[in-house]
Amino acid sequence: MSRTPPLLAAGRQPWEDHAMKEKTNNELLLEVQELQRQLEIQARNPELAKVAGKLASLASFPQLNPNPVLEVDAAGTVTFCNAATKEAIEKLGLAGEVYRFLPKDLREILAAVKEKTQVDFYREVEIKGSAYGENIYYNPLFKGLHIYASDITERKQAEAALVRVTEEWERTFNAVPDEVDPVFLDTVLGDNQ
Repeated sequence: MSRTPPLLAAGRQPWEDHAMKEKTNNELLLEVQELQRQLEIQARNPELAKVAGKLASLASFPQLNPNPVLEVDAAGTVTFCNAATKEAIEKLGLAGEVYRFLPKDLREILAAVKEKTQVDFYREVEIKGSAYGENIYYNPLFKGLHIYASDITERKQAEAALVRVTEEWERTFNAVPDEVDPVFLDTVLGDNQ
């Protein structure tokens, strides 16, 4: 008997059926270092040692990224998040709720990837008053998504302020009569005409 994947279960969110397998930064780095040590011991080959060092460097990249980075499998389960993701979510008072970085249309994104209609996406996610821009990429080797988020709260606030100022200017401009009395202009502008 096969179980329906959580993504297909009506009305369910992917994170409701799966808990993220969380590892600390130190655990991940220790695993990478152990892998590197094993490769060096087994190979005793300088070229393979270089490859192992490069792999260790690449493996540390998402972990050391100062912005939130997440990995989501084909079922919609968060399988990885870096320290910046955890720090951002804790700062918002939502410790452990990294799933909040998942876009609301995650199902549609995964369906588009499965149907091979699109492999990269941009979404904006609001989490408790903070806004994040997310670049989302399909990883065919992992058969899942990589999400790279950045805080765009200040930019969104500036955009909203610009809209307010523009609307206020338009209201003021629209309140001025179409035909202005030349005597009024002479009085207001004086010799500056």
